[in-house]
Amino acid sequence: MRQNKVRRRYAKALFDLSLEMKRVEEVYKDMQYIMDLSLEVPEFRILMKSPIIRPDKKI
Repeated sequence: MRQNKVRRRYAKALFDLSLEMKRVEEVYKDMQYIMDLSLEVPEFRILMKSPIIRPDKKI
């Protein structure tokens, strides 16, 4: 339950910012690309979940 609350909070913040910047469609396409990539490339999913790799190196 806690994880879903955090996810919703981040999703809302991203959506609100994309609305403010008038880039909803662009952000949607980027998020779709990331989701597709994580489904097609298991190593990408592992990389993104890894606590060993610093967040600034994941970008």
